[in-house]
Amino acid sequence: MLSPTSICGFLTLAVFLFSPIKANAQNEISKRAKAVLEKHCVACHNGDYGENGFSFVLQQPRLVAKKYVTPGNLKDSPLYQRISKEEMPPGDVKQRPSKEDVVIIREWIEAGAPDFNPPVPEREIVTPSKMLELMLADLNTFNPRDQKFIRYYTLTHLSNAGFSDEELQNYRNALSKLINSLSWGRDIVVPKAIKNDPTKSILRINLNDYDWDEKTWESIVAANPYGVVYATEVARKCSQQVGCNLPYVRGDWFVHAAARPPLYHTILKLPKTDKELETQLRIDVAENIRKELVRRAGFNGSGVSQNNRLLEWHRTGYGAYWKSYDFAGKVDRKNLFQHPLGPGDAKELFQHDGGEIIFSLPNKLQAYMLIDGKGQRIDRGPLNVVSDPKQKDRTVVNGISCMSCHAQGMLNKVDQVREAALKAKNSYTVNELTTILRLYPEKKEFDDKLSESAKLFKEAVEKTFFREAVENSGTKLSTTEPIFVLSRRFEDEVDLKLAAAELGVHPDDFLKGLGKAPAAINRAFSTLRLDGGTVQRDVLVTAFGELIRVMDLGKFQPPEFQLDASTFISKTTGMQFVRVPQGTFKMGSPASEKGEKDRANDEVLHEVTITKDYFLGMHAVTRGQFRKFVEDTPGYKTEGEADKTGGVGWDATKSTFLKDAKYTWKDPGFPQAESHPVVLVSWNDAVAFCNWLSRQDGLPESYQKVKEAWELVPNPRGYRLPTEAEWERACRGGVEKQTRYFFGDDEEDLAKYANVADENYRKATGAVDGIKAADGYGFTAPVGQFKPNAYGLFDMLGNVSQWCNDWYGDYQDKALDPLGPQTGSVRVCRGGGWCVGGRGSRLAFRGRGSPEAGLCVVGFRVALVPSGQ
Repeated sequence: MLSPTSICGFLTLAVFLFSPIKANAQNEISKRAKAVLEKHCVACHNGDYGENGFSFVLQQPRLVAKKYVTPGNLKDSPLYQRISKEEMPPGDVKQRPSKEDVVIIREWIEAGAPDFNPPVPEREIVTPSKMLELMLADLNTFNPRDQKFIRYYTLTHLSNAGFSDEELQNYRNALSKLINSLSWGRDIVVPKAIKNDPTKSILRINLNDYDWDEKTWESIVAANPYGVVYATEVARKCSQQVGCNLPYVRGDWFVHAAARPPLYHTILKLPKTDKELETQLRIDVAENIRKELVRRAGFNGSGVSQNNRLLEWHRTGYGAYWKSYDFAGKVDRKNLFQHPLGPGDAKELFQHDGGEIIFSLPNKLQAYMLIDGKGQRIDRGPLNVVSDPKQKDRTVVNGISCMSCHAQGMLNKVDQVREAALKAKNSYTVNELTTILRLYPEKKEFDDKLSESAKLFKEAVEKTFFREAVENSGTKLSTTEPIFVLSRRFEDEVDLKLAAAELGVHPDDFLKGLGKAPAAINRAFSTLRLDGGTVQRDVLVTAFGELIRVMDLGKFQPPEFQLDASTFISKTTGMQFVRVPQGTFKMGSPASEKGEKDRANDEVLHEVTITKDYFLGMHAVTRGQFRKFVEDTPGYKTEGEADKTGGVGWDATKSTFLKDAKYTWKDPGFPQAESHPVVLVSWNDAVAFCNWLSRQDGLPESYQKVKEAWELVPNPRGYRLPTEAEWERACRGGVEKQTRYFFGDDEEDLAKYANVADENYRKATGAVDGIKAADGYGFTAPVGQFKPNAYGLFDMLGNVSQWCNDWYGDYQDKALDPLGPQTGSVRVCRGGGWCVGGRGSRLAFRGRGSPEAGLCVVGFRVALVPSGQ
């Protein structure tokens, strides 16, 4: 009989002998499972983007954490259930998983769903202190006169969080490609891993290699939401020798942020018009067209453009300049086959609505610029012209959308205009047909231009690969864009290990530090205490500065708002803002306005000048956004809640408006979802929201309390309510003609642009007044359901009236940046509302109310003036 000691020894020996066999078997089954998923699922659920937000089918830890797979349990593994029941892939996919494929997935899950990738070897943890020591040692290898041009990108936190060698290599490659794609230097220069860094996660650049300067770096740091200045002698020396507070930024954040506006435009120094860019590249598009030096392809069915599209080639000193002409319609001058010549003002020439410019940089990589129909640079393409299915909202975003589409350079396009013109040659004059045939060449000639560009780009991309860490890894041009893939990866949810690594602490210390944070932050991160729990990236960004403070890790350096873009998004709420240009305009209404009987005496027409560009919310503030403010402000109650008087809501039983304690922003008396504009908030509540949003986004508060009343601080730099003049300039959308509405004079057209008192309103409330048309909503509508004005602002008229900053009073003639009267009893609100007809929805109509009042037809939107103005 074996003794207990012998049995223990035997078992130990058995484990030692048979563990490799078990491990090998698991490796084999995981490889087979991965092959099945690659064959049938990757097309929709990996890489660039994923359907229904599921983009990680080859990431076993996330499959388990998100409960798509429960190791050892087929019943609780939706991935297996849907495959075995032939629900996935979708029915329209011809290549179906075989019975053997289904068995492989079953056996993989029953075996415990072992990871597809080999375990990451233990690496040395590089603390922030060690990271700075390595940087300083590297800096000291350079001449002091050269040190001011040295900067660093770090992937150290990703290494500390256990990212695989392959993932780190992909980040290095993406970072190198993006930096060089933002360069006007003539050569490709790959960032260098500094010596003595065991993880090769600290990468050095010289600003001069990319034609950058110190101001370029300052613009990067100004946008960085992860800036921490450490109070150590090593950190001080690094900053002193380089000449800036933060000589490094995180590489993964940079890959995400610098591939899109505003940083993409700022770093690349892209001008604001196509003409300026063409001058910079020393080409004359109009003259090239006149001389018939361009080569074109026109076609239907572009993957991006909603309608027909024209692609045009020009030669530059660096390679090629490609310009597309995109159209918002398909008829008349928007039809390229009907009007193949142009662009121009003549009625026989095509009239485009925007386009994309792709041009070779001196290093032969590609850069991009989106433009509107007037050649003005824009951040995003309008959805009625172009769309990007890889973006969550399908919007084409300059930089990142273009990169993902052109990962291998120019796409192959086949012209249809030439053949179509030859088929209908009797409908053209001899000169027209000859010009068409010259501009739209035969297929081989245009293909040669595409191939030439693709070859230059391919050779340049292959020079950007980082080869120091993994020999022969990632040295071929990929069909997917690594910058886009890793940008989307950066947007993913954050687990405990990564959250802790991003602050430079151990996970246990991170959880302890949360105990010192405000209750709202502690609650927001409570999911990290769960097995496999995660938080949204925005949650970490919002709380990052406060976590640095309560954990005493250093001094947080918040990002600055130095905005030169046409739009931006609040990091706290996701609220989108649109730039409104400065300028002089006529405010009010003329005595001769159509329907002058509707005009009020306080609408005196006068001249106003707005001297600064400013930003205004694309939409009114929603219930969901206002709820976030309330939940993040412990104990906050709106004025109607605090004094228990409520506000004016809709009483369905009496079919009338009624003031009652039960009516608050949570219940206005009619149904509202989180996407509807918040109502029953007073002017004072709106101001409190603005100050909260400023704090959350790292800006100074714009309002201060004086004798229990809110006042605007001098030169406010945070969020605030728009002045009445700013509101009206934004509402007019640049239209100079004095019309009743920003789109014209016909109130029946209101239903296209605004949710107002109409047929639906009458049915919902029993009212008798209102316009004849039907807009589809009886009460408030979700924001953004109607056509925007020319500036891209939604619901400026209708839906809810909007609080302005001003006290109500007489207008000032020829005013500069008017703020309205210094005192008053009621505040201005503008824009009509869901229960207001054509008269009150006029853009010159002035509403007003007590700053303490909450009304079910009044909400607000937020304004901001960029810093430096």
